[in-house]
Amino acid sequence: MIIALVRDAELSVAALVAIVMPLAMILMIALLQPAKGAIIALQWWFGMHGFQKERPAPVDEETGS
Repeated sequence: MIIALVRDAELSVAALVAIVMPLAMILMIALLQPAKGAIIALQWWFGMHGFQKERPAPVDEETGS
């Protein structure tokens, strides 16, 4: 989107900075929480960095235990 804006629109550098910088800040803030959640979920799943990997043993369907 930014490449198309720069290539197709005949805007000055100041106008591009005025558009791109707030857009970049909004995207960073909007994606921070989902990205952090994904990293913490991966750390939990693999038992990394203080998370203990405690999973219940899989249940055998034939024996029921």
